[in-house]
This record gives sequence, structure tokens and C-alpha cells, in this order.
Amino acid sequence: MSGLGGPQTPDYRYLILNHPQDANLKTVLKYQYPSQTLNQGFLNFDDATSGAVDIIHSMGGETTTNTFMFGGQTPDINDFTSSQTWCTISNLVIISTNPGVGSIDITTANNNGSPQNPTFQRDADVTYTGDTSASGQNTGENKLDVRQSGYNTVYM
Repeated sequence: MSGLGGPQTPDYRYLILNHPQDANLKTVLKYQYPSQTLNQGFLNFDDATSGAVDIIHSMGGETTTNTFMFGGQTPDINDFTSSQTWCTISNLVIISTNPGVGSIDITTANNNGSPQNPTFQRDADVTYTGDTSASGQNTGENKLDVRQSGYNTVYM
């Protein structure tokens, strides 16, 4: 027998042991098991570089589709975070699971200014926060550095 599980409910299995001397005597053990295989994972963005800006968006705001390779468990949209509210993540697409290939869209809001109200370039980090413990994980490639241009001419 197996218990029903959902996203918020743990899954259970039952082990029934027969007594070696009395067939009418049984022991039932209920134990919890993970609903997913606990694979070590990795996610490497194709455009990720160490120590450099990975993506540059214009000051008017734009959306780019950013591809990645992954292994272990399949990423979920909630596994991606942005360090800034003006930089959002959407549209997770899993292209293939073997090998693991996918993409997300990164959108930046308008950063236009004027000589009276200048805006300057700004930076955000988009990070995959899922499991990155597998040997296939390249250092720092689970994060994209996004830079957005600004209007920084100031007239005096």
C-alpha cells in the first residue's frame, strides 16, 4: 500500500512483516519517503561568465531569453530569484530533460531618465537557487549578472 501525497503532504509507504512462527501476527511499519528522487543537481547558464557582466539590457527595458543546461532534478520557476524588483523572471521552458536544456526570460523595466532626473546604469543578479551540488556544476554559472543602461548625462 502507498499513501497519497501532494506538494504539501509527505508520501508514506507501508511494510508488512509476517511473524516467523504465527501467520496471524503481523507488524506494520509506516515510513516516509521522498516524492522525488534525490538527485544531485546542477544548472549552468550558457551566458554566465565569472566576474563579468553577462547580459546588458537597454535603458528602455527589454526581455531576453536565456538558455541553460541542467542535471538532476528539473528546475521550477520558483528556483530562480532576482536581486532587484525591476528585473523579473518568467516563462520557464524545459526544452529537453535528457540532456537537460531549458530557458527563462529575464525582463528589465524602463530605466529612462532626463537631464533633470538622471538615471544611471544598474545591476541585478538572477540566480538559480536549486540544488547545485553535482560535479557538473561550473563555479558561478548558476547566476547571471544583468546590467541595464541608464541616462546619465547631467546638465548644470
